[in-house]
Amino acid sequence: MLREQRARIEDALTDAERAVLALWCGRLGIPADQWLSISDPLTKHIEHQAWLARSETLEVEYGDSARLAAADELGLEFQNQMRNLRRYRERTELSDVRNGDG
Repeated sequence: MLREQRARIEDALTDAERAVLALWCGRLGIPADQWLSISDPLTKHIEHQAWLARSETLEVEYGDSARLAAADELGLEFQNQMRNLRRYRERTELSDVRNGDG
């Protein structure tokens, strides 16, 4: 990931999300600016959260195209982000069924 892309992703995170990122890194004993080296799944999750946060910000300007605009702005693959979002939602639905909540 390029330095500029990493900066855009970090800027898209809310203060609370950056605090969580710093907490996770601190627990692992690494500097918060080294989050890319933690693990691929965590990196993908951080990218996804940044994409969602930026999408919310762009929604007023872009409406239904906000998620596409956010992916483009952050240098992320739109289809991958949408696939991950669907997976998270499907897992939640499956969990509800398994737990008798659905």
